[in-house]
Amino acid sequence: MRTIIENDRVIDEIPTIQTLGLLGDHATAYIEEAKTTKVPFLMYLAHNYPHSTVVPSDKWKGNNGW
Repeated sequence: MRTIIENDRVIDEIPTIQTLGLLGDHATAYIEEAKTTKVPFLMYLAHNYPHSTVVPSDKWKGNNGW
């Protein structure tokens, strides 16, 4: 399990395999909101997944052509 903290508050405890999707969803939501303001921003989102074994979640199984 991984603890998800947002604005100094614990918001969730999720299995490690779900963190990639959660971070992607949050990044996408931020971009969607930020593009309406027309203010430039920098997002740096570095995943540690290139260094870990990744097992696809049920959502992604069978969707990569393998």
